Amino acid sequence: MSRYAESLLSGDGTRVLRPLADGANPALSDTISTVTAPVFDSPPEGWVTEESTDLVRSILYSRSAVVVDNLAAWVAAKITAADAWEAPQKATAAVTDATLELAALLSALPYDAVVISRELGLMVAADSPVDRALQDALGQANTVLSNHLSRAVLLLGGRAVDLSAFPALPY
Repeated sequence: MSRYAESLLSGDGTRVLRPLADGANPALSDTISTVTAPVFDSPPEGWVTEESTDLVRSILYSRSAVVVDNLAAWVAAKITAADAWEAPQKATAAVTDATLELAALLSALPYDAVVISRELGLMVAADSPVDRALQDALGQANTVLSNHLSRAVLLLGGRAVDLSAFPALPY
């Protein structure tokens, strides 16, 4: 995922924004720490890495191309803020509202942005409320972003599949 993201953006000063899974307790589930870990081991030389507890503000202040590494951490922070780890529907609702705001910002930026996210819908269905909350909320965030942004690409089996030409599903 990171190599593909690197290929989309070039130049010094690109910011790699790492949302912090603020308040998310990894002890709740092994999935949380696995899924929210950064994708980039080490960004390219000349890129700036910044941890963020306020992704929207960090994107606004970057004033240069950005990579969000990784959306799942931001989703986990939103679930925590909504106190919804045991309530998947509440988690999804909270994340939907926040993602609509994020999508509006990303679609209006005067510079490039790449959002790296995992597609948990390709995994086995979660068997605990905590894992289900994360799986459903991240799937919802991915759906909202792909519906509102000009381009959505799924990386699967070493291939980049551009989903932009396919009809968007309602969320």
